[in-house]
Amino acid sequence: MKEKRNRKNNRKRPRRTVLSGFCVCGYCNRVMQYEYRATLPDIFLCPTTRPADVPVDENTCDCREYEVDKINAVVLKAVQ
Repeated sequence: MKEKRNRKNNRKRPRRTVLSGFCVCGYCNRVMQYEYRATLPDIFLCPTTRPADVPVDENTCDCREYEVDKINAVVLKAVQ
């Protein structure tokens, strides 16, 4: 178990970004989740995002994923 814990702690994977907890879905007003991707750009996505073949109802929203870098750029521009 100690070896498994050490391997898990050695990952160079960020768990949060500066805007984690602040990005809110524009459709359902829920806090968006940060998702790290090793080979693709990191994203924020809504926890209730529906697959394309599922109709929208009160438990899902039509939100898609947003790249963290693009959100950071928009926020930085607004702050400046």
